[in-house]
Amino acid sequence: MRGYIGWSTFSERIGKSVLAFKSRLESMDDCRWAKKLYNQNGRRSKWTKLCTRLARKCNLGHRVEAGGNGWWLTDENGEGRNWDVKTWMWNIDKNVDKAGLRKWKNAMEAKETLEMYRNKECPKQEDAYCGDFGSELLFKARTMSLTLNARTHRWNESRSKECGKCSLEVDETVRHFLMECEFYREEREAFLTYTRGEVGEARWAELVGEGQEVCEILGLGRDRPELLEKTKEYLMKLWRMRGDGGR
Repeated sequence: MRGYIGWSTFSERIGKSVLAFKSRLESMDDCRWAKKLYNQNGRRSKWTKLCTRLARKCNLGHRVEAGGNGWWLTDENGEGRNWDVKTWMWNIDKNVDKAGLRKWKNAMEAKETLEMYRNKECPKQEDAYCGDFGSELLFKARTMSLTLNARTHRWNESRSKECGKCSLEVDETVRHFLMECEFYREEREAFLTYTRGEVGEARWAELVGEGQEVCEILGLGRDRPELLEKTKEYLMKLWRMRGDGGR
């Protein structure tokens, strides 16, 4: 979900707020009550320990004050003692966003159905879905959850992963369904002719060589709204030809 709407998580927002306030406290006058309480509690308070955990998680460091019980934030190179609040805010935002991106990408590595999403550079808002049948098929193709034989062989009648529409004797995967099955040759050729014109012959050859052409037509590469609409139409044609009807 985050990959579609591009929002930061609540933990990231909390992390930015907490570390930003920590940087403000460090540059605050000692006569301010907030600074007095901070100095009094030092490293013993739960809040200060939370700051330490967040700093480590976001690849930020900290230096203990000589002869004191407090500490101040540093960047990954040990710098930042004399930075102003504005500079720290920028660095904190950058590091928290990087930590969130790492967590997002690592979580995708653990899920097979999100394999294609690993090509996304970062979470960002998408307008790919509008509630129609094409949007439903697009989502299922992206998450490899289309009810093809490779996925449904455990409970379908044939108990086989193989494609029943062609003679290639290979598993009916999303890639086979979209790019290889002989049964949909005519529709595929028309769609790929349009796609190569939209993407460019040279770039398409690169994508094929890298095995990323399926991700591209499913909209997980560059933003190509017109191509994405054509992909939805293509998916609907193939799905109805396959015999699963749809809407």
